Amino acid sequence: MSAVINFDLKTVQVISIKKALYKYANFLNGDLSLTGDKLLVTVSFKNDCSQSEQNELISKFKDEVLDQDLREIIKKETEAVRTIILAHVFSKTSLIENE
Repeated sequence: MSAVINFDLKTVQVISIKKALYKYANFLNGDLSLTGDKLLVTVSFKNDCSQSEQNELISKFKDEVLDQDLREIIKKETEAVRTIILAHVFSKTSLIENE
């Protein structure tokens, strides 16, 4: 049995979908196809499972896509701060004066 999940690429990044597929690789396979601004993910289940178990896996997969997408957004938004922190940690000079 397989299911098709439709993602709008205006609201979610492809990398987020790929990361979620990787996390659920023990449970399902995913085939990606691009149609305009839509990414269709056809998932097939690796093990025999009931319809309710399939629905649960699909729901968890969608939640994971959202989680991964938010992680990507936060990563981009905090990149400058992370760079400054790393530069400070590895520099020999202090960015903050001690009192």
